[in-house]
Amino acid sequence: MKTKLLLLVAIGMIAINVAKAEGPTAHLFGDAELCQGDSALITVELTGTAPWSIVYIQDNGDMDTINGIQSSPYTFWVKPSYHNSYQCGHVSDASGLPGTASGMATVLVWSSPIAQFSFTVVNSNEVAFTNESLNSWDYLWNFGDGGDSVSTEQFPTKIYSASGSYVVTLTASNMCGTDTVQDTVDVIVTSLRSLPSEEQTSNHMVVYYDLSGREVSQLKPNAVYIRKSGDGKNQKIYFVQ
Repeated sequence: MKTKLLLLVAIGMIAINVAKAEGPTAHLFGDAELCQGDSALITVELTGTAPWSIVYIQDNGDMDTINGIQSSPYTFWVKPSYHNSYQCGHVSDASGLPGTASGMATVLVWSSPIAQFSFTVVNSNEVAFTNESLNSWDYLWNFGDGGDSVSTEQFPTKIYSASGSYVVTLTASNMCGTDTVQDTVDVIVTSLRSLPSEEQTSNHMVVYYDLSGREVSQLKPNAVYIRKSGDGKNQKIYFVQ
């Protein structure tokens, strides 16, 4: 009777030990940002019994297998040519039990910056700059009129105080370096004719409008304006020389 009881206990203990056995795990990580031509280090943390084998999958679906891993954590280098991610898709070890794979590393690859811009003369002395740089996120403008005439805005506007030719410089940069480009802006500053603050016609205020119907407070040379009195009865068109 004692022999049968001990045997049943032993069988129960064996069943419990088998139920607790777990398969291997692999967790992959290693997000990075780098410049073209550089490499990123990927790390995989493993549990189970060496040696391990892992399979990782890239964005385009390509799969790579690494066999014979003897220790954890395991690291390996990748050298992508463009933004890419690496996902752990499978793990196995010496136990032969089913494994659990998890984790992903995203690697961002940046090219060297290319500085370029265009500009539009909005008014005679006001210039709007359009930043057309590639692969960049930091900018420094020098507007060429001396002093501290600089800006770090992406799309700045500059008002020049005197006529002349100004060499404008844009420096664009990112983590991989800087690039500089220059262009010449020709500015002709014309004087503005201020309106009287309280011009009256038949006791009604006089207001000037441009041809789009917008009220203006200054008249520019070589432009056409509509002059109206406050009662709407006195309306004339003027060409300012």
